[in-house]
Amino acid sequence: MLTTALAVTAIACSALLQDDAQQCGRDADCASLGFNGWVCDTATRVCVEDQEVEPTAGSGGKPGTPSAGHGGGGASAAGGSSGGVNSGGSAAGNASSGSNSGGNGGAATAGSSNGGSAGSGGSGPPPCKEAACSAANGACTDGACVIACTTSNCEPHCPAGMPCRVECGSQACNSAVVDCGKASSCDISCAANACQGGVDCAGSSCTVDCLGNDSCAISPVVCRAQNCDIGCPAGQSCKIIKCQAEPATCNVECGGVQSCGTLFETNAAKTTIKCTESGSCAAMIGICCNGGATCTGNFAPKCN
Repeated sequence: MLTTALAVTAIACSALLQDDAQQCGRDADCASLGFNGWVCDTATRVCVEDQEVEPTAGSGGKPGTPSAGHGGGGASAAGGSSGGVNSGGSAAGNASSGSNSGGNGGAATAGSSNGGSAGSGGSGPPPCKEAACSAANGACTDGACVIACTTSNCEPHCPAGMPCRVECGSQACNSAVVDCGKASSCDISCAANACQGGVDCAGSSCTVDCLGNDSCAISPVVCRAQNCDIGCPAGQSCKIIKCQAEPATCNVECGGVQSCGTLFETNAAKTTIKCTESGSCAAMIGICCNGGATCTGNFAPKCN
């Protein structure tokens, strides 16, 4: 009797295992067997409990595993990740292409896996670099390399790529040209009997003020900047002036007695000359006021 019962039990168990192994071909088969909420594992053909997965929402991809971004920034608008780098679905779910995944303060382009770089603000003038300015015997002040000369043999050379201001005191800067040809912009002032070695400047703008009597009175003031402004308010200042290299503007004001007295050359797109004191511009050649320049003042050079 016991032997017979064990045999029957073994047969029944074997039959049940065989039925379980082939119990479904689709999810509906599991429901019909009373396994509500279960799904059919088509590989083993057995009903298994459904494992819920919260997919990341890609744009058209299959559900994937959630992914937390590694960068700072806002959450992806469509992708559901928490921002930054490598937002997107898993390999099984295809990469999320949610737009506007943030990173470093800027918006990434749609579908990008990397965070956007920070937006740059408007660019200003290049900064004064202490090491280069110091090597030129200057000091950074208000964003410009300032070189102050007090002796006749002072030979200022402005460092390249930054704003430069040269201040030549009385009888200073006479042994060589004031060299501001590589600066981003120039501002040069010359006291009495200063800058006799001449001036050369370039960059986006150049302002030369020959403020003292007989300043800039021997060698030329040469401006190769995009915009040139040259002031000669002192007596017999600015013997020779040249605006070269096709600047946009060349503005010259001769306010001292017998200032701007010898030669003026310009190939600027727009030239203006103002001659206000007796004898100023009197011997200026190379330009005339109904020719290539717009002139004001009673002493501006007339064309013959």
